[in-house]
Amino acid sequence: MSWLWSQRDTTWAHFLEGLIVFLVMLLLSRFVQPFSRNQLKRAHLDAAISLLASRLIYVAWMISAVIVFLSVWLSNLTFVLGSFGVFALAFGLAFQDILKNFLAGIFLLLERPFRIGDEIMVDGRTGIVEDVQFRTTTMRTMDGEEVLVPNSIVFSQTIVNRTRYPARQFALTVKVPADVRLDGLV
Repeated sequence: MSWLWSQRDTTWAHFLEGLIVFLVMLLLSRFVQPFSRNQLKRAHLDAAISLLASRLIYVAWMISAVIVFLSVWLSNLTFVLGSFGVFALAFGLAFQDILKNFLAGIFLLLERPFRIGDEIMVDGRTGIVEDVQFRTTTMRTMDGEEVLVPNSIVFSQTIVNRTRYPARQFALTVKVPADVRLDGLV
């Protein structure tokens, strides 16, 4: 019976050690994200890419914190990682649209068919790009409406970037009375 109590005490001790390590990593995460943002600014990357990279660094840091916590707390991490794999598969199938938008957002930020502040037309809507998040691209129309377009739609549809080439041609039909001389109109 004493073996059972000592085993329980060891488990609690490991849990507390893991929790302390996790909390320390959580506190350090408050410094990791601003530090990574500053380093990325010094690298003179595009604002959207540095924002994406700092977010990915933060997510990777938090996943590492959870894995370190589990490895300190549990002696058999193989079972936990196997369970995590099954959970990840179920999660991927259940949240397929969200993951599709997330990956499309990453590709949009890497390929940069447009930048924040560009006027684009996508999915029949025209507006100025205000933000590119993981899931959506935010545009402001000329009417002042905020339009959130899922990144999977932005990524899969034709994008017309009106800012990249500001000189445009327009076809304009003008009706004039028959008695007006055409050479006097220009």
